[in-house]
Amino acid sequence: MSGVLNEKYFSKNMTEDILCFLEDSLPQCRNVYFPYHIDFAAVTGYDEYNGEYSA
Repeated sequence: MSGVLNEKYFSKNMTEDILCFLEDSLPQCRNVYFPYHIDFAAVTGYDEYNGEYSA
């Protein structure tokens, strides 16, 4: 599992809670190596193009 989460809405504690939820919900995931890498990023702006406009 990997990804980037907006630090405005997510925290390390939340990702740990998600992993615990998965282990509790899917018993076959218990005691299994479950690698993950989550980056927390601050969004300073964005650019969007949805294909609806033509030049």
